[in-house]
Amino acid sequence: MKNYFQAIQQGQMEGLEKLYESYYQRLCRFAHCYLHQAEVAEDVVSEIFLQLWEKRHTLIVPEKVETYLFAATRNKCLNYLRDHQKTEDFSQVQLSLTLPSPEKGYIHKEQLERAQAYINTFPGQQKKIFILSRVEGFTYKEIAQILNLSEKTVEHHMGQALKKMARFHVARSLEIKD
Repeated sequence: MKNYFQAIQQGQMEGLEKLYESYYQRLCRFAHCYLHQAEVAEDVVSEIFLQLWEKRHTLIVPEKVETYLFAATRNKCLNYLRDHQKTEDFSQVQLSLTLPSPEKGYIHKEQLERAQAYINTFPGQQKKIFILSRVEGFTYKEIAQILNLSEKTVEHHMGQALKKMARFHVARSLEIKD
């Protein structure tokens, strides 16, 4: 991914296109956690890529491209919320999860929808951390950098979320046996 940044620095549009293809959807889902409006989230993420291109001559290649992009997205979202005086309400977060196999699609889709609905009941910060860890695959250290939190705070929120998910799975298994 660093190569894409270097290509952008050199004015190669292909670098920007590859970076966009690799991260656009994930960044939009992340932005949606803050903004709750898909179109606004897409605009914010598109603006990040536009700014990368506009500032390509002064662009510094970050050590961790993924962390940089998610932090930039978070900052843009917070700026948008500040500028539009919105309050955070994370009840409408939608996860984009893929199904493991088409033949098991119906059962898995129903299970995913129930799990998604349950995750939507998590408090805002806990939900963001859970999504970044379990859906997006970030480490606790990376999540701490993205959300500007301590690693201990991330660990605490994940511990709470995992306990809730364990209770959810136990409840689901008891429901199935009845």
